[in-house]
Amino acid sequence: MRVPTEKTCTKCRLLKSISEFDASESNSTGYLPRCRQCRHICAERAAATQSEYFSNYRVKNAAELAEKSRVYRANNVEAERERARISQQRRTDRARAARRQSGADSLRDAKRHATRLLRSAQTQARTLHRTERRICDECGLDFSTAILNQKRCSKTCGNRAKQRTKNARNGVFDPSNTLRFSIYERDQWTCHLCGMTAFPWGSNSEAPDWSPEYASLDHIVPQSCGGTHDENNLRTAHHICNSLRNATPLDEFTHPLRLIAA
Repeated sequence: MRVPTEKTCTKCRLLKSISEFDASESNSTGYLPRCRQCRHICAERAAATQSEYFSNYRVKNAAELAEKSRVYRANNVEAERERARISQQRRTDRARAARRQSGADSLRDAKRHATRLLRSAQTQARTLHRTERRICDECGLDFSTAILNQKRCSKTCGNRAKQRTKNARNGVFDPSNTLRFSIYERDQWTCHLCGMTAFPWGSNSEAPDWSPEYASLDHIVPQSCGGTHDENNLRTAHHICNSLRNATPLDEFTHPLRLIAA
């Protein structure tokens, strides 16, 4: 049987060399009816049409697809967790491979070694320095330490200071205990709304967590009216008095106890 050297493409109708056609055992001629160029063009058009179809389908049926996805995830929680774990492991493996190729692992090991040496030197320096007495920036209590730059007495106070920094960044009023007690002492623990004495937290053994007679900080100009957290805008007040006033301007607020006395 003579092997053909040329063949006509059924798409572009051009006579081309047999080398431009892919072999096929299912075809009687032994080659596909379309040349490689025409098959590539048809594949690109089909992919574009299919992508457009699915994009339109997702837009038209967004709610239905979201509900199906929610139901599937609810019924296949373990499978979803396993898939997420495998995906995370693959990303980690790719990142490690990239670091090996770029030499980042050796640089990271060098940094870790330098950090260990620095910590060892700091530990030795602590043993050489005498223990100092300092005042905690958070709770106001004095503590002893040999660490040069330690400002808080414990990890709890350190975490509290970090949380207070986040709250301040988000606009939440969260003063430190040092600021609180300095204002309480300045006002002689007297509520500026009712004129009676306020008590520190935990002083009532029957209600150690909260009591209406405990002291709190009240803004003279409320925050909702543009008041700041400056010490000049803060006064001592009972929790109950602070709650009764809420955001009422000070010149418009009349305490219920004063009404009864009148």
